[in-house]
Amino acid sequence: MKRMLIMVAIAALTVSMSFGQFTKGTKSVSSLFSYNSSNSGNDGDDGSTDMVIEPAGSYFFMDNLAADVSINMTTSKEGDDEEKSSMMSFGATYYMNNIYGGLGFAMSSTTVGDSDAFKSNAIAIKAGYLHSMVENWYFDIGLRYNMGMGKYKMGSEEGDDNKSSHMTLGLGVVTFF
Repeated sequence: MKRMLIMVAIAALTVSMSFGQFTKGTKSVSSLFSYNSSNSGNDGDDGSTDMVIEPAGSYFFMDNLAADVSINMTTSKEGDDEEKSSMMSFGATYYMNNIYGGLGFAMSSTTVGDSDAFKSNAIAIKAGYLHSMVENWYFDIGLRYNMGMGKYKMGSEEGDDNKSSHMTLGLGVVTFF
């Protein structure tokens, strides 16, 4: 039975690779930008703004399988309080036609005002759909989920277990060359 399951898995992988469109040596770059501004409308309440810039790049080391790196830079401001965070992710993504799924490792650092950096790690999971605009340019409709791992660190001190999670549904643009 185990041998039969392995044979079926290999056959399915071989068939799925034959439908692929991204060959070994292909590169891609993408970016996501978002800006959010909100205000309660109540007198005396400070408004808040969030700005996110997320460039990413990939290299296909096998047909339909790419090594990824991305950087997420976020600035949040509410009144005089400012929070800056950055996250670097490394991983791999498998593409089957216009659908993709990937897994990686993310390292995050957040600074609030003049305090020490607050650091954490996460497992980064992603899935999405590429909608073709013109040749080699796509809208990226994707879901990102980060699941905390390890312990939080602030400066040189180790904190509690990182049990956090963060999910994002986003829209971006990606090109392959």
